[in-house]
Amino acid sequence: MVAAGWLPLFGLVVAQSELSGLPGLEPFFADRAVQCRALLAVPMLVLGRAICYPQLSAMCAHFMDGGLIAPNDDRRFNALLASTRRLEASPWAAAVAIALAYSLVLLMVAASPTVPAWHLDRAGWLAPYSPAGWWHLLVCVPLLVVLLLGWLWRLALWARLLWTVAKFDLELVPSHPDRAAGLKFVGFAVRAFAPVGFALGVVVAGALANEAGRQALSLATYRNAAGGLLLFVVLVCSAPLLVFVRPLAAHWQRGIHQYGCFAHSVGQGFERKWLRGEKPDEPVLDIQDFSALTDLYQCVANVYAMRVVPVDIQSTLLLGAAAVLPILVVALTSLPAAVVRDFVARMLF
Repeated sequence: MVAAGWLPLFGLVVAQSELSGLPGLEPFFADRAVQCRALLAVPMLVLGRAICYPQLSAMCAHFMDGGLIAPNDDRRFNALLASTRRLEASPWAAAVAIALAYSLVLLMVAASPTVPAWHLDRAGWLAPYSPAGWWHLLVCVPLLVVLLLGWLWRLALWARLLWTVAKFDLELVPSHPDRAAGLKFVGFAVRAFAPVGFALGVVVAGALANEAGRQALSLATYRNAAGGLLLFVVLVCSAPLLVFVRPLAAHWQRGIHQYGCFAHSVGQGFERKWLRGEKPDEPVLDIQDFSALTDLYQCVANVYAMRVVPVDIQSTLLLGAAAVLPILVVALTSLPAAVVRDFVARMLF
């Protein structure tokens, strides 16, 4: 992707600088937004597939290996996986993504955005853009947009898969130690999208770096950009987990009644034996009643503490950190040292 997008762009900038006297390498490399998108965001969006897919595949396999899919739903689940793979590799999806990308580029051109000087050549036959400007407009930008749309498509397919699975008669266990009836592993999927969050953070950070090069930006600007991106990434990547709210809530209600009644009856028998009636003439430490009751109550406590959304906090924090890190780096390198020092002092004192 770098060879298809950035290298020809670099060559065209060099050529137009030498042959036409247009702005050359210095303004090109000073355009941090282009460098961040082409050299960091695009490769991360490509490599993210190799990071994300094995994790999502392992989670899909866990539905079967963990006994969550009922035997009569095995065929439906395998058909669902096969259809998801077909849709992900569909050439129609790729064609729609390309068409949407170029439509967005046309809208952007129609809006007459402000572009760097090395994009323009109003006197040449390719006016108003230079050869490098046209390459950036027709290749580099659509390439990034196509990759982003591809990840939105994959996220939609992941949500479709989970939504369909949530309608199965899942073999959930309310007393499961993960306190999500055995579904907490699905929450780990959020961390699989960390490369996408990082790529989006790089895109935003590059734009902020360009703005910081033209004018001094306040700390609130970086804070708002980081907060908005964090909220967007976490909500979009965590939203598919909401499809399990209904089945988890149903099993939680069933669990608190069944486990609660069972624990109450066992507790009553324990009290009748040890507290209300004639106590057995046996050494207490040699009897299993106490440990068995403790183990039972621990299981019942898991039921009452069960969550209806299988969110993993560590995975969510990892995703958020990956998205915010590029913006934090730009803020630390762009803000005056006195501003950063005062901000840290206000947090600590």
